[in-house]
This record gives sequence, C-alpha cells and structure tokens, in this order.
Amino acid sequence: MARVANAAPPAGRDAAGDTVLVIGVHRAELAFGDAVVERLGIGGPRVLRIPAGIAAPRTAPGESFRSRIAHREMYLQLRQEIGPGPRLLLDLHCALDESRRGADIFCGDAAFLDRLRPRLERVGIAADIRLVAITGDGDAGESARAARHDTAHTWIPPDVWAAERPRYVGIELYQSAEGAGVPGDWTLAAQLIAAIIDTDAGRPSPT
Repeated sequence: MARVANAAPPAGRDAAGDTVLVIGVHRAELAFGDAVVERLGIGGPRVLRIPAGIAAPRTAPGESFRSRIAHREMYLQLRQEIGPGPRLLLDLHCALDESRRGADIFCGDAAFLDRLRPRLERVGIAADIRLVAITGDGDAGESARAARHDTAHTWIPPDVWAAERPRYVGIELYQSAEGAGVPGDWTLAAQLIAAIIDTDAGRPSPT
C-alpha cells in the first residue's frame, strides 16, 4: 500500500483551506503534481502528497482486476485520511497527448459542472476543457447527466466520488511532454484549481 504524507492545513477556514489537493496517486505523475503545487505558491490548498503511489490503470487481461483493487484501496485510504472535514477534494492527474492542450474535469455532481463552465469561459480557457459527469452502475440520473455533459465510469469507489463532503473533483491534464511537463501545463493546472475552488465557494465569476 502506498504511503500517504499529509501536509499541515493552513490557518483559517477560507476556500483554499477547506480544499485538499491530492498529488501522486499514480506514482509517475508525482513530479507533475509537485511542479503544480510550487506554481500555486503560498495560500494554495492543503496538499496531500503520496510519495509512493500506485501504477496508472491497467486494462489488459490478467492485470485489470489487480489494478482495480489497487485503485479502490488507495482511494478508500485517502477517504479515511482526509475525513469529512474539507469541502472539496481535488485529485490531480496528467497524461501525455501531444495533439491536445487542455484537460478533463470529472465530478459526480453535474450541477457543480454547470456552475463551473461559465467561470472557465470568463477566464478564457473553457474551449480547452471537457467537463465529465461521473456515473455509477445503475445510476438513475445518468441519462440526465449525459444530456448536459459527457459521462464516464470510474474505478474510484462511490464512497469517494459520490460523497457530499468532501466533493470530489478529478483533473486530468494533457501534457505536451513526458515527465513533469512544461510551465504552460503547470499554469493551466493552477488556473483550473483556482476556478474549481472559487466555484465550490460560490464566489462570483470574474467579469
């Protein structure tokens, strides 16, 4: 099982202080997460850094079952570590895609994605972002979500992605270079994190 290192929360209970940013769930993505945290600087969200994460999802025959179990155990451990106190859980990931600049944002709360979209439009990055509603097996609301957003299933347990508190939001940023990425990737990730935190806190969108 991966080891979880928990940073001390900042003083006060502002929106950033009510947010936990998780980096390193997939061990190959930890350097990217560290670079984004550095870009966020002082006053950013509380960071939960996983120094020895798990491998990225494996779907090949004979590997998918073990990979699914590893993901379930990891996220249940995170859920226990974080507890119900924070309002928002941000789960940062990256993937290599030289043909696309942008990101996918995943959340089980389609209404939250509805509120996030105009904020992304006002800061000028909405065209690069795909909003994806997470759905579960037998989810009665899947058809309604599909009419408004792309949908996806996940190996993350419903105890995490469907929890009311903290609200789970996953970010998958597409990099143009392997490893930690480039400054433009870190800036985009920081912009997305700020937009998600502000939307969760109900702050007015910039004009």
